[in-house]
Amino acid sequence: MLKKLIPVLVLFFFILSGCGNASNEESNVSGSNEEEGLKTLDVEFLTEPNSFEPGQEGTIQVKVLHGEENVEDADEVLFEIWEKGNKEDSIKIEGELNEDGIYNLTHTFEDEGLYEVTAHVTARASHMMPTKEFNVGSVNEEDYVDEEHDHESEENHEHDNESEEDHVHDHGGH
Repeated sequence: MLKKLIPVLVLFFFILSGCGNASNEESNVSGSNEEEGLKTLDVEFLTEPNSFEPGQEGTIQVKVLHGEENVEDADEVLFEIWEKGNKEDSIKIEGELNEDGIYNLTHTFEDEGLYEVTAHVTARASHMMPTKEFNVGSVNEEDYVDEEHDHESEENHEHDNESEEDHVHDHGGH
């Protein structure tokens, strides 16, 4: 009986030691992935907010970094552009790599206004979507802010009224 038990115990020992090595290798691999994961994708607009005049061609630029490294192999750099308050009418245009991790879009804003641009950047298994506002021409920002504020105030006021009604109903049952 002991003769049969010894080979089983030896086999069991080898299996356990093999599993231990495998888990050590996995932790080493995940450790290097964690170091890689500490680097973050960073997308920064380089174009100033007042760089455009209506009807004149201009360039929107973003710089893409992964940690300290310029990203020149992004899977996608897509610029989404819309007039402030009209996102449903947005357009999307592919950006082109210039150099040193800088991606460009040459664009003409036909009309004066406030425009928002989101750079949709996918690179190194990450996706970033920073947005920047551009003032094309000499638009008064307060006109846009007031329209949005008035709309939000109406929505909040309607919501407050619903909340008050709900509140009254809640207390009415007690």
